[in-house]
Amino acid sequence: MARQARLDYPGCYHHVMGRGIDGLKIFYKETDKEDFLSRLKDIQKESSMKIHAWCIMDNHFHLLYQTEQTNLAAFMRKILTGYAINYNKRNKRRGYLFQSRYKSIVIDADEYYLPLVRYIHLNPVKAKVIAMSKLKEYAWTGHREIMAKQKEIVIDSEEILGYFGHGKEIALKAYEEYIAAGVDKEDKHLLGGVWEEAVKMGKEDMPLSVKRILGGGDFAAEILSRCEEEELSCREFTDADDLLYKISRLYNVARDALIEQKTKEVREARSVFMYLAVKKIGMSAKDAGRMLKIKESAASSGVNRGMIIEKEKGILRKLLNIN
Repeated sequence: MARQARLDYPGCYHHVMGRGIDGLKIFYKETDKEDFLSRLKDIQKESSMKIHAWCIMDNHFHLLYQTEQTNLAAFMRKILTGYAINYNKRNKRRGYLFQSRYKSIVIDADEYYLPLVRYIHLNPVKAKVIAMSKLKEYAWTGHREIMAKQKEIVIDSEEILGYFGHGKEIALKAYEEYIAAGVDKEDKHLLGGVWEEAVKMGKEDMPLSVKRILGGGDFAAEILSRCEEEELSCREFTDADDLLYKISRLYNVARDALIEQKTKEVREARSVFMYLAVKKIGMSAKDAGRMLKIKESAASSGVNRGMIIEKEKGILRKLLNIN
């Protein structure tokens, strides 16, 4: 059976989980966890995506991820491929490291954002790896970042603490109480995409795409409609050269002109390339800019211009119809 494309769009929240193949430990030593976290930090810097919660266990990981310019598939491919190669080298092994594809569930942030932050950060407590009283000292969840027990690595703690009142001291106390209150809560429903109408149908009748959505019926319908409209479930470009070729065809501009010229006539096409190279292919803004001989300092603004143009004119849909 062919794999179904990921549900994704800018601003989308995902609960992402990955496990070792056959229950294998994928973080055998602390150096493995440090490697994974370092990659997470470095790749986040290259993109505009956000991580709101994270946890690294011995045989799996959790992320609460928000898509922006870099899509989920491109982001995870960079992290997992590089990590697996280095892990195999360090441990003198061969073969696959991760079990199938990572699991990702689109979530209704209005309802499930804080419960998932709590669920992810409580993973080591519920697994009896560490006591709740020691969680704020534990290095392998984002909870310690939020509690300011270490320099922030990937989480913007202000965004989460904003849910818990004005003033950092008050917000930190309320946040910590909220996390602790979840220790005895049943939260298995957060691991699977469920929505009211689909549950009534029975799980065996639930469409695969719906199983990957955590939210109510209206939210699920909106997500599926939005992904269909933006054609995020359809075929992608082969590589950057394929994208450049199709943009040159659409704009009736020679490929060399797109690379060499910076005139008003080709500026729009260049900006669209920058945006789609980041969004659909997973290139960094720096690398996409280098391909068009754009300075690193101007690359991000080119991506942003391209995003506005693509949304206004529906360029992606047009490009996908070019052979």
